[in-house]
Amino acid sequence: MSTKITTLTAYYGIIGIMKPTDPLYRTVEFNLSVWGPIVTSAVLIVSAALSSSKEFCWSAECIANFYELYKLPLAIAGLAIPLGALTAAHHRSIQAAEQIRTQRFQNNLHNHTEHKKLFREFVEEVKPFQDIETFNSWELYEAIFPDSASGCIIATSEIEKIAVLLIKEMDRAIKDLDSTLSGQKRYSDLKLVLEVERDLTIAIYNLCGIDIQPIIRSPNPTTIDFFGQAYIAVRGLITCANFQHPCISKELPMIIGMSFDQIKQKTEQIEKRISFSKDLQALIEKYFEPRQDQLTDEGYAQLRKTIAKTFINTEEDLIKSEIDHSVKNHIPNTEKKQLANKIVARSNIDFEDLY
Repeated sequence: MSTKITTLTAYYGIIGIMKPTDPLYRTVEFNLSVWGPIVTSAVLIVSAALSSSKEFCWSAECIANFYELYKLPLAIAGLAIPLGALTAAHHRSIQAAEQIRTQRFQNNLHNHTEHKKLFREFVEEVKPFQDIETFNSWELYEAIFPDSASGCIIATSEIEKIAVLLIKEMDRAIKDLDSTLSGQKRYSDLKLVLEVERDLTIAIYNLCGIDIQPIIRSPNPTTIDFFGQAYIAVRGLITCANFQHPCISKELPMIIGMSFDQIKQKTEQIEKRISFSKDLQALIEKYFEPRQDQLTDEGYAQLRKTIAKTFINTEEDLIKSEIDHSVKNHIPNTEKKQLANKIVARSNIDFEDLY
């Protein structure tokens, strides 16, 4: 509001420019257009009369001579009427333009206020960010619709940029997880989280107030926690941006959701392998008989329980593959790794009896 008033004041404050609030008869332009020709005409008539030797009279001949001699000054004086009318029309057009500007500003302000109220009701009812703490609804609105006060209720393009960046980071995390699952690299959940671009966390915070940094700074940050909260934040932002007039593709949350499901599935698969490898090492330490070079009967029974608990409803070939990856990639000690392979190979487990 103050910016608009300052701009108008600077525009109309120039000398010689009509102000829509001024009465017509007080404007410089109107007075010049009316009195300018009249004064000019009077000066010419007086100058001509003083320099002429003719005497003034009211006869028809005198009047005819007067008109013949002074028709140019009279014509100039006659310009006061059309010039005054043009100036008045121009003044009315300025007033009309100002009324349009004022009405547009009032409409924008009304629309902005109503849109903001509807947004607040929407956020309170739908809870697009679930139970995660964000900015209050007013701050959230101003961040998502920065140009609403000027009549533009399209959401900021930053939301779409953040969504694309999150998809990019998720794709990178999926590739790292695939490399871990295939045994090409060791699993480091902490590294996956810390490698995420800082721009993503800052951009999310600036738009909705969700701070993901504490997850990274926590004692045990996980990829699922990080991307889970980032997914909720970006999905919430897109939901808010589209709450009345869809302006961001609804496919983006679907793509992010599918990527997050893949990250979750692959991370859980890796964690199962890690858990099984730890359980297997514990069984070896507790139930291994060096003289028989194998586990005790109780140890094998516990091994079957561990497999059934870890790999629920999984096909036999997949279970064997998971066990092989667990031993190969998550038992660091070479001697224990060889021993674990030997025990698993000798177990003769009937996988159908496990479930």
